[in-house]
Amino acid sequence: HLHLALYVYSGKGFNWQKFQMPSVRSKNGWLLAGGLHADNVCDAFYALKPNGVDVSSGICAPDGIRKDPTRISSFMRNVKSLGRSQ
Repeated sequence: HLHLALYVYSGKGFNWQKFQMPSVRSKNGWLLAGGLHADNVCDAFYALKPNGVDVSSGICAPDGIRKDPTRISSFMRNVKSLGRSQ
């Protein structure tokens, strides 16, 4: 397993195009996790081409604990759009 954590809620954007993939490769692919939310998941996916994405805090309500149905819907809508645009 390869885990990458990037700018998790630092308030800063991340330039996905400047990220260099590690030379480690997995025969099973890899998941991108950390700092993802509805507004950046598509850019991250197109730049890094992961086999999947993982989200947790990016769909949380302002209290940081409960999941927000609106944020979940927005995230999923954007993820689903990835399959249509390829």
